[in-house]
Amino acid sequence: MDISHAFELVRTLHRPVILLVRRMVRSIRIRELSCNATFGFSDPADTGMLAGFLYAATAPIARSPVVSVRLDPVFWDQTFGYRARGSIGITIGRLILPVIIFGCERSVRAEIVRYIRGR
Repeated sequence: MDISHAFELVRTLHRPVILLVRRMVRSIRIRELSCNATFGFSDPADTGMLAGFLYAATAPIARSPVVSVRLDPVFWDQTFGYRARGSIGITIGRLILPVIIFGCERSVRAEIVRYIRGR
């Protein structure tokens, strides 16, 4: 496989692959997710910036009733510690449909036919 064919393959299949990954992630159910993090830098300003970023980044995730995120910034000492616990559910049957839809995409079928004919 030459580099031009690899770029063409990426250009052709990037949308179907992204949709496949998105659909497969949606079929995974989070039963419980708990995360406790303690962090601090030697400079309190750096700790504050990281705390603000992490609070903003975890806000959409923490809205779920099964997700618990606790952030403890330490402004007076340089420290890092975390504890994470989770439980997910994956049903194989729910993963089959996204794979079938991916295989039925026109661009994917065309690449499969091109690969078989090229041999």
